[in-house]
Amino acid sequence: MILKKFKINSHPPITTVIKEVIWCPPMHNWIKGNSDGSSTANFTARGVIFRNCDSKLLLWLAENHGSVSSLHDELMGAIRAIENAFQKGWHNFWLESDSSMVVLAFNNDSVVPWNLRNRWFNRKMLTSQMNFVISHIYIEGNECADRLANLGLNIQSISYWNNVPSALSTCFVNNKLGLPSFRFVFFWGYWPSPPPPPPHLLLYFGFNGFLGDLQFSTAVTFALKQKHLEFNLYIMSSICHFNL
Repeated sequence: MILKKFKINSHPPITTVIKEVIWCPPMHNWIKGNSDGSSTANFTARGVIFRNCDSKLLLWLAENHGSVSSLHDELMGAIRAIENAFQKGWHNFWLESDSSMVVLAFNNDSVVPWNLRNRWFNRKMLTSQMNFVISHIYIEGNECADRLANLGLNIQSISYWNNVPSALSTCFVNNKLGLPSFRFVFFWGYWPSPPPPPPHLLLYFGFNGFLGDLQFSTAVTFALKQKHLEFNLYIMSSICHFNL
């Protein structure tokens, strides 16, 4: 109160929000596929794991795809998941990804890179012949697919297995038991007092506060989707204001 009296802006400490993330099995007679991508300076890879309502492993795959963008890699993971589910006759299929851009691509084809659109459209056609659901999960709940993608960086071509590899044993058992993972979200900076009215939109990215190209494009796309033409993005202790 004293600081406000003298019109001095205060800088409160960073606020941490802890979110519990739990992987959930699909409904009876449904199959769930979790996909993820991974990349290094020279290679990208994706991994997909398929499980039933009892959390039993049905199939997992990993694939190295050379050097492509992260978005291309994440979308290819979704494409591989749909292809394999359709070929196996799993027509009640739930796809889950930790990429919000992948989820958005099912409603907005413009998100998909031009060199992938033909294949993307064909695979979306397959989903029209299925009972299909797409959802987002935080990466902490998608650890099995993430580790598969990391394994894919060390192989030469697409590989399939139906047993649990040692690298996945811990996270696979944790998922099966319904044990939670935890996501730490840091709010960098603070809202002025009083908070700005709409159409301002607060977008935040945890865990380490790093804002990459894909995250920024996600922020802009989300702002447009929500019809917010103006938003504040908090990066570290700075407030970046954008007009679209």
